[in-house]
Amino acid sequence: MSTKRKKNKKQDKTQNKQASVGTQLHAVSSEELKQIIVEAILKAEEEKQEKMAQHYKKEKEEWSKLFGEEDYSGYKGLSRLKLEAQCVIRMIKKIVTVKDIEIKESFCAENFIKAIIMVIFIFGEYIAYFGALMFLLGVFFKLWDATGNSKWLAVVWLALGFCIFLWARLFRIMRIEIKKMEKREQLFAISGNIVAIISMIIAIIAFNG
Repeated sequence: MSTKRKKNKKQDKTQNKQASVGTQLHAVSSEELKQIIVEAILKAEEEKQEKMAQHYKKEKEEWSKLFGEEDYSGYKGLSRLKLEAQCVIRMIKKIVTVKDIEIKESFCAENFIKAIIMVIFIFGEYIAYFGALMFLLGVFFKLWDATGNSKWLAVVWLALGFCIFLWARLFRIMRIEIKKMEKREQLFAISGNIVAIISMIIAIIAFNG
């Protein structure tokens, strides 16, 4: 009887050990499966981004070919100015005479939106530069004053001027990012947000007025 019990205990231990090993193998397999899925998703995303970049490049080449835009960076002096002037004339002529069937993509509209956003950021950048300069001049005027309060105010103005200068540099960075942006969805999203912000500012001004 005792021999039978020992045998049953031994079988139970063996089964438990096998079950534990099976669970560990299952866990390892699950982790490997997750890793495979993640790698597949990342690879698919990379391929998608690459296809979008190639499509954008092809679209830009087709647009340049349609409107006669060419790169004359290899030329210098008057010859380059002459070629660029001829290129501008060709583009203006094509803009006037372009047919509906020739327009296939929204490259022109995209660049128009990009140009508007860049103008807004340029305006904000130079307004911030002007504000920083005004605060800096105010600091010099306050330092000429002999009172202690003026010196503390000069420090405050200097800090504010530096913050405004940082805003100007941020506007510059955003302008460059917009110029280099190739993802159409991001560009349209940013333009929508800018329009919403401007509309809100106009509404606040109109309400207070």
